[in-house]
Amino acid sequence: MAEIKTLYENEKIKDYLNTLSGLRENGVNKVIDMRQAIVAAKKNPMIPFAEKPKLIADYKEQIEDAKIVAAKNKDEDKKLTKEALVYANSVAFEYIAAVEKEQNKLIAEAKSEYVAAVTKIKSEGKIRISSAKTPADKKTAEYELKSALFDAKNHVQTKIERCRDAKKQAFTDHVQINRSLRNERSNFIEDFQLGIKNYINNFKLSKFFLDNGLYIAILIFFIVCIIVAPAIKAGNLLTLPNIFTILEQSSTRMFYALGVAGLILLAGTDLSVGRMVALGSVVTGLILHPGTNIVKFFNVVINGEELVVLFLGNLM
Repeated sequence: MAEIKTLYENEKIKDYLNTLSGLRENGVNKVIDMRQAIVAAKKNPMIPFAEKPKLIADYKEQIEDAKIVAAKNKDEDKKLTKEALVYANSVAFEYIAAVEKEQNKLIAEAKSEYVAAVTKIKSEGKIRISSAKTPADKKTAEYELKSALFDAKNHVQTKIERCRDAKKQAFTDHVQINRSLRNERSNFIEDFQLGIKNYINNFKLSKFFLDNGLYIAILIFFIVCIIVAPAIKAGNLLTLPNIFTILEQSSTRMFYALGVAGLILLAGTDLSVGRMVALGSVVTGLILHPGTNIVKFFNVVINGEELVVLFLGNLM
């Protein structure tokens, strides 16, 4: 099988990259470098304070010169970038298709080799098990059979993973070259496609169920309720009054849940939300109660603010 050259080995793409790099070296790239140098100089404690203004002024002067060069090369840069992207996309389409065809063939070969290897291992294992003279020998033969099958499965999975990585890398090279041609500016569509490629490449059904088991269980329960409710003549689940009732009941708890979720995302924990809600409810009830229960509870007549202070003081 003929070796497929990568996009980085394409001579015309190399020429585009080198030409664009030359146009940008003393222009837009130098502006970026000098601005970063100014920020670094301001934060660098090793540079004497008296020398910083002079150094920063020199950097700013270089920025102004670089802006002149950038403006001079802007039209040519834009035109060449557009031309290079069109060529790179056309070449990348053929390259990615060739890589996927080659890797799919290797995957099919690996699977067929795995089937043949499993058949051979099982036949040899059965012979060893049947020829075992003692229970210990039989147990050893069964263990060796399982180990051989496990090793064969790992071997084919490793081959398949390498093929998938090669297909993903082909598209990644395409995205990286386009970014280089655009002077490290990303593209939303390319980033979105790359994210999908990475997700498909790393997707495993077992891991998906482990990570999303709770949501899947809730979804199944909800679907079952939708099916069962009309059958038992209690089909009010999806009616507007029922939906509004659910939203009303969860509206107050949603604020607590969002607060706790924020703490968890910040790697913190706080289990006192329920107790604080209960404390707030009790204090609010005592303040708003119009009867004589407050007087009997504290044995004094006090206003709302003093009541809160006294109540919290008794709890401390």
